Amino acid sequence: MRLPADNSAPAAARAYLHAHFDRVPVPPTVRDEMVLVASELVTNAVQSGSSFVVLDVVVTREQLVLTVDDDGEGWPEITEAYTWDTAGRGLAIVDSLADHWEVSPTDGGKRVQVARRIID
Repeated sequence: MRLPADNSAPAAARAYLHAHFDRVPVPPTVRDEMVLVASELVTNAVQSGSSFVVLDVVVTREQLVLTVDDDGEGWPEITEAYTWDTAGRGLAIVDSLADHWEVSPTDGGKRVQVARRIID
């Protein structure tokens, strides 16, 4: 799904995933956690000055894979957020909820891909 590269993008991503998960059997905990992960990744893409954001989700029997492509500046990395900070926790959340995540360059920017097992 191509999302607007503005502050409406995280809500659009959440709505898209909720609708998608209504058609695909995903356990509620995995569903909720991956909607949060997508929201964090899309927020990061918008805040990095992207002119486009594309969200993709692939669900198999074993895993769910979220991919966010954008052309924003900067490379996502986990930073330490202090109690009084109002931002900086997004990738720590992603890291704690994903089984695996990685960032890779693309021709026009970067791709963040997150994988999560559906079954144990």
